[in-house]
Amino acid sequence: MVELQVEFDPPARRCIVCNGQIVPWKTKHAHGLAFGYDRCTACSFVFVNPRPTFRSLGRFYADYARTFGLIPAEPGRIVPPVPGQAQRQLIRMMLRVRPGPGTFLDVGSGDGQASAAARDAGLDVTALEIEPRFVASMRLLPGLVVVPQLYEDFQSPPNRFDHILMSHVLEHAHDPAGFVERAGRLLTPGGVLWVLLPSFDSVYRVLLGTRDPYFTPPVHLNHFNPRSLGALCRRAGLEIVENTDYHDIPRDVITKRLPAAMRPPVEAATAVAAALGTWLVTLVGAGAFVRCVARKPA
Repeated sequence: MVELQVEFDPPARRCIVCNGQIVPWKTKHAHGLAFGYDRCTACSFVFVNPRPTFRSLGRFYADYARTFGLIPAEPGRIVPPVPGQAQRQLIRMMLRVRPGPGTFLDVGSGDGQASAAARDAGLDVTALEIEPRFVASMRLLPGLVVVPQLYEDFQSPPNRFDHILMSHVLEHAHDPAGFVERAGRLLTPGGVLWVLLPSFDSVYRVLLGTRDPYFTPPVHLNHFNPRSLGALCRRAGLEIVENTDYHDIPRDVITKRLPAAMRPPVEAATAVAAALGTWLVTLVGAGAFVRCVARKPA
């Protein structure tokens, strides 16, 4: 366990998304500390309050990835990212909303698969990522601009990007409202912001409460559902194109550990079961994730 030496900001008195009234929700213990959650009575946003200071979070993340084995201790062989089917499908969806060519900003690009898919689709890509191994990997792709900075430190003129992607980023943000407001300034007129993150209304949270695997303070500070995420984007002056929950079960969730000869029928059965489960879960608004697509007015 990473022991967290932390200072806290003064507690927010109103919702940091919509300025609505907040009430205490739950408490979760992690890393030797008790983290309190408040919930907004107006937009239903749930967030850690009080929040660790930005400096405290920086110290925590300096050790977090290596401690939990997310980044190998030995650098090993660096290879360029290869986008998977999910990343290519996401970029195709983005280009249907705003066709290319265009400029693309990947905020917190991680291993770079989405950035690589956007580059392959002909977009002019800038990827923000601070993990050195991921930075080195993405720099092997010609034509992809990699900026090893936090979004908070990134310097850019306004009206620069046609597409901005925040995939599983906003739940970590110390200042989620500031993230989206800045995206509004960076987007070109008619440009589109895509936000994907875990849903507070998911079937897992409903069944497990704060034992939901996405309740991991201080890694995840913010818990949105479509209602609260839409409120955040509208407050930043963006127009909602799509705002929905969804459920995604990889078809290889079972077969990746099976012999190759056994995979095709099992993957086919998994795909059918996943489609049925996705339909049922999404029907009742309990999908695991939220996707919000918001456009800057032209």
